[in-house]
Amino acid sequence: MGTQTIRRTLFVSMLLLFSQAFAQNWPSRPVRIISPTGPGLSADLVGRVLADKLSRQIGQQFYVDNIAGAATIVGAQAAARAAPDGYTLLIATAGTLANNPLIYKSLPYDPDRDFVPIAFVGDSSSFLIAVNNDLPARTLTQLIALEKAKPSSLSFAVEVSSGVAAMVGRYLNKQAGINMVEVGYKMGAQAVQDTMAGRTQVYLSSIAGLEPFIKAGKLRGIASSAESRPPQLPDIPVITETIPGFIITGFLIMVAPAGTPEPVLQRLNREVLIAAKEPDLVQKLQTLGFLTNKLGSLQATKDILRVEKERWARIIRELGIKPEL
Repeated sequence: MGTQTIRRTLFVSMLLLFSQAFAQNWPSRPVRIISPTGPGLSADLVGRVLADKLSRQIGQQFYVDNIAGAATIVGAQAAARAAPDGYTLLIATAGTLANNPLIYKSLPYDPDRDFVPIAFVGDSSSFLIAVNNDLPARTLTQLIALEKAKPSSLSFAVEVSSGVAAMVGRYLNKQAGINMVEVGYKMGAQAVQDTMAGRTQVYLSSIAGLEPFIKAGKLRGIASSAESRPPQLPDIPVITETIPGFIITGFLIMVAPAGTPEPVLQRLNREVLIAAKEPDLVQKLQTLGFLTNKLGSLQATKDILRVEKERWARIIRELGIKPEL
């Protein structure tokens, strides 16, 4: 065996020992979970539920840091630039990992190069279509008829950091043959206020973002993008009842900066899987509109993420969206 080979073997062995020792002591300080969306949206809410569970389960503080902006790009960039030491994680959305690379020419991060998936923390989330209470549309069919009677007279509001909601609106325009005007907001709170005030007529957001306003009677929910009606809002039909085959759901996945030690990734994966199987957490996630059907090992998580990316690529191709900026 040559000298170079011996040195290389020793280096790899020392690196492995260091990585294992580091993992044994991890976490020795608080762990930051970046939410790339604003407060009150799905990534934030699910992140906080999970952070609380992991804090109690592991005995070290996990906390959510909201870094919103530019369709989750700002938060994702912050996570990509963080030290790969297991102390900065990201709750990534479908927009973060699947949509943005196909929509923007220049991203300050590369989903494949900069991140390593840990575990899905929520899947099959649906998006709701809600309308101003004064709008004479109590069903999706009536909404489509209103827009067709006077093209481009209606506008739909979306929070720009939730790219998937915008896709629902655009796909609805295409499939229904209408042309509602898309209006993007930096914060979901302003989008809700403008829809309630009638400055925009339609608001598209997650169940977590809309359920309180629908149940309080401040907005009227008329359709869900999921495959089946949401259990917490069973009176709201799914879009596919009106437009067959129209199903768009998102996901949330915990990722870490590339280069994070493998033992830390394995530990995180195990801890998330343990937490996500606890009945109280399952119930909380369901309340927020999420299921936990995609739980699995690190490799299984990578495989499922690849399938999800392919699914979103098909939707974006159907919409004819070309990369911009």
